[in-house]
Amino acid sequence: FSFWVNRKDASGRDLFGGGFLGMDNIGCFDRDKTLPNGALLEQSDGTSWMALFCITMLSIAVELARHEPFYQNMALKYFEQATAADPTFVIAQVNEAIALYALQKYDAARDLLVKATTADPANARAWYNLGLLQKSTGEADASLAAFQKAAELAPRDPHSQYFVGLMAGQVQNYD
Repeated sequence: FSFWVNRKDASGRDLFGGGFLGMDNIGCFDRDKTLPNGALLEQSDGTSWMALFCITMLSIAVELARHEPFYQNMALKYFEQATAADPTFVIAQVNEAIALYALQKYDAARDLLVKATTADPANARAWYNLGLLQKSTGEADASLAAFQKAAELAPRDPHSQYFVGLMAGQVQNYD
């Protein structure tokens, strides 16, 4: 994987700007050389290929991690790559937080989930996972509030409804 990670990214967002990615390199200029007038070339096809590769490797690592904990950190590496490519991509933040939670890295998972719920307050999955994390760390009131928000955003989700009832019972709040 590390062999393919872009090393020619002028913007720091893992958009490919040079090197060899296959037939897309056939052109009238050398992509490894500086372009005239400081112009930049970004290869959406190469970046897309790497995103697909990263998702495929993530799927493999997650499946392996279900049976062998050794692969959990490998799965986390691919989540981190996805969030590094676009730090505002809420789905990647939530998925990385879930992986961090599974590795018992609660503070890092919380940071990502708070960032996700701030960036997209209508993301029920982010609120639900924040509630799960808060429940497991003994924050009953905060957990209840997160589950209530998830249930409000996704009223047909039975999991959120279940945890609203469970946490309401724990905090003696039956509103």
